[in-house]
Amino acid sequence: MAQYTPHYGLHQWEPEDSFLREDFNQDLARIDTALAKKTELVMGSYTGDGGTQQIDLGFAARVVLVGHPTHTVIAFQGETVNRITVNETGFQVVYSENATVGINRSGTVYHYLAIP
Repeated sequence: MAQYTPHYGLHQWEPEDSFLREDFNQDLARIDTALAKKTELVMGSYTGDGGTQQIDLGFAARVVLVGHPTHTVIAFQGETVNRITVNETGFQVVYSENATVGINRSGTVYHYLAIP
């Protein structure tokens, strides 16, 4: 009798098992569903404006990394870290002349990586 994989419940047949096309279709449907749920990374960039700027992603990210050649900042959903706030639609960056890490300096290009 067939065993099943622990994570996706896919068939693992024994040599004496008979199987049907429906078994394969069932497994392929499970694989398709699992791949559709797989976390994607969203990458992009923005140019600092020297003030407060909302970067819209179209979703609430769990984690956002914002980088520049001299520094990288990581922020998590619902937190404000080094003037980055992850919110329901993306993240907000705020420039401050007094900040240790300037994350929205006017004219500076920043790159980000967001994990839904």
